[in-house]
Amino acid sequence: MLKARNIFHPVAYLQKIGFSSSTAVNYMNNRLDGVKWKHLQIFCIALNCTPNDLFTWYGEGGTVAENHELLTLKRNPVESLQDKLLTLPPHKLEEIRKLIESADEDSKTPAAK
Repeated sequence: MLKARNIFHPVAYLQKIGFSSSTAVNYMNNRLDGVKWKHLQIFCIALNCTPNDLFTWYGEGGTVAENHELLTLKRNPVESLQDKLLTLPPHKLEEIRKLIESADEDSKTPAAK
Protein backbone atom coordinates (compact mmCIF):
# COMPACT_ATOMS: atom_id res chain seq x y z
CA MET A 1 0.00 0.00 0.00
CA LEU A 2 2.88 2.37 0.73
CA LYS A 3 4.29 1.80 -2.75
CA ALA A 4 0.84 2.34 -4.27
CA ARG A 5 0.71 5.70 -2.49
CA ASN A 6 4.18 6.62 -3.82
CA ILE A 7 5.68 6.68 -0.34
CA PHE A 8 9.38 6.23 -1.05
CA HIS A 9 10.68 6.55 2.52
CA PRO A 10 8.33 4.29 4.46
CA VAL A 11 10.15 4.33 7.80
CA ALA A 12 10.15 8.14 7.86
CA TYR A 13 6.49 8.15 6.81
CA LEU A 14 5.51 5.72 9.58
CA GLN A 15 7.33 7.88 12.10
CA LYS A 16 5.51 10.95 10.76
CA ILE A 17 2.11 9.29 11.35
CA GLY A 18 2.99 8.32 14.91
CA PHE A 19 5.03 5.13 15.02
CA SER A 20 8.27 4.91 16.97
CA SER A 21 11.38 4.43 14.87
CA SER A 22 11.87 0.86 16.12
CA THR A 23 8.26 -0.10 15.37
CA ALA A 24 8.48 1.49 11.91
CA VAL A 25 11.68 -0.43 11.12
CA ASN A 26 10.14 -3.67 12.43
CA TYR A 27 7.04 -3.23 10.25
CA MET A 28 9.11 -2.53 7.16
CA ASN A 29 11.35 -5.55 7.79
CA ASN A 30 8.49 -7.93 8.66
CA ARG A 31 9.88 -8.49 12.14
CA LEU A 32 6.56 -8.47 13.98
CA ASP A 33 4.41 -11.42 14.98
CA GLY A 34 1.20 -9.48 14.46
CA VAL A 35 -0.42 -6.11 13.98
CA LYS A 36 -1.95 -4.22 16.87
CA TRP A 37 -5.51 -3.02 16.33
CA LYS A 38 -4.41 0.53 17.16
CA HIS A 39 -1.70 0.35 14.49
CA LEU A 40 -4.15 -1.03 11.96
CA GLN A 41 -6.41 1.95 12.57
CA ILE A 42 -3.48 4.38 12.16
CA PHE A 43 -2.49 2.74 8.87
CA CYS A 44 -6.04 2.79 7.49
CA ILE A 45 -6.69 6.41 8.43
CA ALA A 46 -3.35 7.66 7.10
CA LEU A 47 -3.54 5.66 3.85
CA ASN A 48 -7.30 6.09 3.30
CA CYS A 49 -7.85 2.36 2.98
CA THR A 50 -9.44 -0.65 4.67
CA PRO A 51 -7.64 -3.44 6.52
CA ASN A 52 -8.19 -5.71 3.50
CA ASP A 53 -6.15 -3.30 1.39
CA LEU A 54 -3.16 -3.87 3.68
CA PHE A 55 -3.08 -7.66 3.57
CA THR A 56 -2.30 -10.14 0.83
CA TRP A 57 -3.06 -13.85 1.01
CA TYR A 58 -0.60 -16.11 -0.78
CA GLY A 59 -2.51 -19.35 -0.38
CA GLU A 60 -0.37 -20.90 2.34
CA GLY A 61 -2.06 -23.47 4.49
CA GLY A 62 -4.07 -25.28 1.84
CA THR A 63 -6.74 -24.62 -0.69
CA VAL A 64 -10.06 -22.91 -0.22
CA ALA A 65 -13.33 -22.98 -2.14
CA GLU A 66 -13.31 -20.86 -5.28
CA ASN A 67 -15.81 -18.43 -3.71
CA HIS A 68 -13.95 -18.08 -0.38
CA GLU A 69 -13.44 -14.51 0.85
CA LEU A 70 -9.70 -15.07 1.34
CA LEU A 71 -9.35 -15.04 -2.43
CA THR A 72 -10.19 -11.34 -2.41
CA LEU A 73 -6.85 -10.86 -0.64
CA LYS A 74 -4.84 -12.46 -3.46
CA ARG A 75 -3.17 -9.68 -5.39
CA ASN A 76 -0.49 -9.08 -7.96
CA PRO A 77 2.48 -7.02 -6.80
CA VAL A 78 1.72 -3.31 -6.89
CA GLU A 79 3.49 -1.52 -9.68
CA SER A 80 4.20 2.12 -9.09
CA LEU A 81 1.35 4.03 -10.70
CA GLN A 82 3.75 6.78 -11.64
CA ASP A 83 6.01 4.30 -13.44
CA LYS A 84 3.03 2.79 -15.25
CA LEU A 85 1.75 6.20 -16.34
CA LEU A 86 5.11 7.02 -17.92
CA THR A 87 4.68 4.12 -20.35
CA LEU A 88 1.15 4.90 -21.53
CA PRO A 89 0.35 6.66 -24.80
CA PRO A 90 -1.36 10.07 -24.60
CA HIS A 91 -4.83 8.81 -25.55
CA LYS A 92 -4.75 6.33 -22.63
CA LEU A 93 -3.67 9.10 -20.26
CA GLU A 94 -6.70 11.12 -21.35
CA GLU A 95 -8.98 8.15 -20.61
CA ILE A 96 -7.44 7.83 -17.16
CA ARG A 97 -7.81 11.56 -16.50
CA LYS A 98 -11.53 11.35 -17.31
CA LEU A 99 -11.93 8.26 -15.12
CA ILE A 100 -10.22 10.01 -12.20
CA GLU A 101 -12.37 13.10 -12.62
CA SER A 102 -15.48 10.93 -12.65
CA ALA A 103 -14.39 9.04 -9.54
CA ASP A 104 -13.55 12.32 -7.82
CA GLU A 105 -17.02 13.68 -8.57
CA ASP A 106 -18.60 10.44 -7.32
CA SER A 107 -16.73 10.74 -4.02
CA LYS A 108 -18.05 14.28 -3.54
CA THR A 109 -21.69 13.28 -4.12
CA PRO A 110 -23.51 12.33 -0.92
CA ALA A 111 -24.70 8.73 -0.96
CA ALA A 112 -28.40 8.26 -1.58
CA LYS A 113 -30.30 7.11 1.46
